[in-house]
Amino acid sequence: WFDPLLLSIIFPRRIWYFAKIQVFNWPIVGWLCRVTGQIPVHRGEGDRAALERAIVYLREGKAIVFFPEGTVERQEQMIAAHTGVAMLALRSGATMLPIAHSGTRRVLRRGQGWFPRVDIQIGAPYIPIIPDGVPRKAGLQF
Repeated sequence: WFDPLLLSIIFPRRIWYFAKIQVFNWPIVGWLCRVTGQIPVHRGEGDRAALERAIVYLREGKAIVFFPEGTVERQEQMIAAHTGVAMLALRSGATMLPIAHSGTRRVLRRGQGWFPRVDIQIGAPYIPIIPDGVPRKAGLQF
């Protein structure tokens, strides 16, 4: 839950997020999501409306942060990513900026001190393509 706040602080431009539909009903956080135009998504359903809204945002030049795992993982290790992010980038022509981070689970955790270590790695921007001769489904697994 700390990840969107952290990324919003370190990036100089406004960014949008996918958030599970339930978050929009939470006090304060839900209101913030609604008034800032975040993208509600019905998880596990292939939410077409959310994907179409994201494509519109990307074509308008808006920056969207995706957490390709599609969930909050309780462990520090990464879990398998979904292919929706690649599909959105391909359909919108948007540039992708890979970001990896670790340590955000320690923030505000008892016994971790005021400023626990959080590591962020930012990769080079790129525009994904599927090479000729590679089936689309396989090409989304990059």
